[in-house]
Amino acid sequence: MSSLKRNEEQRLPSIAGRVPPHDLDAEAAVLSACMLKDNVVGDVVAVLRPEHFYSPANALIFGAIEALSRDRQPVDSVQVASWLRSRDKLAEVGGIAHIAEIVDATPAVQHVTSHAQIVHERWLVRRVIAEAQLIAAEAYGDIGESTQSFLLSSAARISQIAETGSVDGDGCHVAISLREAFQEINDRANGKGVGLLTGIRSLDACIGGMGPGSLTVIAAPSHVGKSSLVRQIALRVALEDRAGVALWSGEQPHTECSLNIEHQHAGVRPKTGITNDTYTADEWRRLTESATLISATPLWMHDSPGADTNYIHGMIRRRKRDAEAGGAKLKLAVVDYIQILQHVGRIDQRTEQVASVVKALKRIALQEQVAILTCSQLNENGDARESREIFNSADKFIAIENLDFAARKEAERDEQQWKDPTPERVKLTIRKARGGGTCGTVRATFYPTVGRFEDKRWED
Repeated sequence: MSSLKRNEEQRLPSIAGRVPPHDLDAEAAVLSACMLKDNVVGDVVAVLRPEHFYSPANALIFGAIEALSRDRQPVDSVQVASWLRSRDKLAEVGGIAHIAEIVDATPAVQHVTSHAQIVHERWLVRRVIAEAQLIAAEAYGDIGESTQSFLLSSAARISQIAETGSVDGDGCHVAISLREAFQEINDRANGKGVGLLTGIRSLDACIGGMGPGSLTVIAAPSHVGKSSLVRQIALRVALEDRAGVALWSGEQPHTECSLNIEHQHAGVRPKTGITNDTYTADEWRRLTESATLISATPLWMHDSPGADTNYIHGMIRRRKRDAEAGGAKLKLAVVDYIQILQHVGRIDQRTEQVASVVKALKRIALQEQVAILTCSQLNENGDARESREIFNSADKFIAIENLDFAARKEAERDEQQWKDPTPERVKLTIRKARGGGTCGTVRATFYPTVGRFEDKRWED
């Protein structure tokens, strides 16, 4: 062992009394290659950051290399030493002698990419070890949540390291962000939809689609169609976009929810055993055709009672993998609805609980780069105590006003049968449209017997 490696091994930190996986030879090879041939620096910087190096000295040296390259300065041992000296960091890396020893010990420069990959992989393993230790410490203490949620959250944390290289995500260069932003502007200018559409043309024209990382909230009182609307949107995305969709319903078993979606798509009123109604031959045909189409989509149904935001996060991650295995991409997660989704942690105030839930949903959407569509329960006056917290976190906030709901309730009280196809006039008010949309009110028609919205205008 060289004096360089021996000294480094002595001062490297350990985890749980053991030295975690690392490769000082690979680290030295990367640094040496960069200082001997600065045209390889760009390839290395694309793979590594200073924190990926296990040796603190090596991390400082690579930081100098990275900074010199960013400033378009020559990268060699003299420049690196000068950069470190000007910041009083040269002694921390062992002086010029340490840098010279690294350069002298280099293998073939052409293998720098392979060496950089070794350094990165060792860092990933160390991240797993560190995260696993945190999980173990939490497991020994008061986890403050259900066992299922804790397991799902823990699995998601480890899985994310494997998929992104960090529990915090990697981000991207501003040039990439600008390129994507200008492409979106160009698409809008050419009449192309950006993000996932609802299928209601007048609504889509205002909100501009639901993009990755966005949180869209449909708010309405009970029984005016908010669950029907989010299910209809979920099916449209799965059927027409062939994109993966994960849907969680907190009020219905997944079998009942699936049947409702089938009837909604077929335009057939569900029958009950209470009325002894039977389906006509045409209704059976339509239901069968709908079932065949829906069964072939990448749509997953969930109904876990008492689910919290950790469960939703775990659900999304599992279905992302399932969608990819089937050649699709999970683009939408539907949560029905906010107020019955459990919060994580110990919070007493109801408004704070709801705020915690909606903020977590937004964070998950950004982290997993999927659109999340959810519902919010309002009272009959069209508001709720938690509305402000929900509104603040949402990218798009849409309120449903059903102008004929009172007439339907009166008919039900008089034991009158609400015959299909009785349409109801609905106003969809876009109160918030972050990301290129516009606020305003559009008109649509709701058929409550089948739970379907249509883009049909009506007059006062």
